[in-house]
Amino acid sequence: TYSYGKIFRCIMRQGGYDECLHEIENLKQIKHPLTVISNESFSHVAANTPDAAYKIVAIENSNKFHQIFAPLFDSIEIVMTIRAQRTIIPSYYTQEYSNIVNKAPHMNDIGKWVEVNFGLHRPADELMFNYDAMYHAYADLFGQRHVHVLIYEDITYNPTAYFHELENVFGVEKERLSKLFSSENQNITLKTKSGATQTDRGTMQAVLGMYGNKFRIPKPLRTRIKDLIPNRWLETVVGKNVVVRNLTNHELDLIDHQFKKSNRHLIERLSLDKNTMRLYEY
Repeated sequence: TYSYGKIFRCIMRQGGYDECLHEIENLKQIKHPLTVISNESFSHVAANTPDAAYKIVAIENSNKFHQIFAPLFDSIEIVMTIRAQRTIIPSYYTQEYSNIVNKAPHMNDIGKWVEVNFGLHRPADELMFNYDAMYHAYADLFGQRHVHVLIYEDITYNPTAYFHELENVFGVEKERLSKLFSSENQNITLKTKSGATQTDRGTMQAVLGMYGNKFRIPKPLRTRIKDLIPNRWLETVVGKNVVVRNLTNHELDLIDHQFKKSNRHLIERLSLDKNTMRLYEY
């Protein structure tokens, strides 16, 4: 597995191909028969993404990704894992809560963030979690047979199908794969008794950033303050878990409406079982 942090930051930030040349030289040193390069932010962070509070689908990364990696590898397989938008959206908001509120304190309620990012004023083809748009972008560049779509819900309801697809992509026995997905390795979001999710406690650095935005402290002054604080203090976990309320029926209906057409296109394009996808709430 290649240490991909720098190359992905190079792809996702503003700038051209030349800025990636140093990292490309490092990639050329890879001699393994199979290299896995992965970053969960790649689908929703791009050079034209404003920040954590305002998101669009990051399909523009596909062009630079192809430009960089296609000449370096004999073959490239793109693996997408999709999850029903009505469940991934609250999960994403909970995970990114500190970053979102840091940039936009008024979005401390999930409903405000959903309305800004998925409201009827937003064109459906630019919405984050528009899987059809993402699939189309990569299939056009790498070919449909090289873009594999895994369904997150299959891990729970049909693990045999999920691991079988991974086995086909990576050539790794499904017995080995299933061990990697054991209950001991799960990333679990905390929940209250009512089913509402809870954020992880933030770091001192995140808290300082939030107050810096709230009181509009100039960035040069923020940097000077930050430089005076030891790193071990900045990384100290502070505060309490924040409870993120459940989405209302109205908000869920909005999400279903905004993704109904694109989900239908993807289901038809990939010949997925419509009854299963309906059960999974796509």
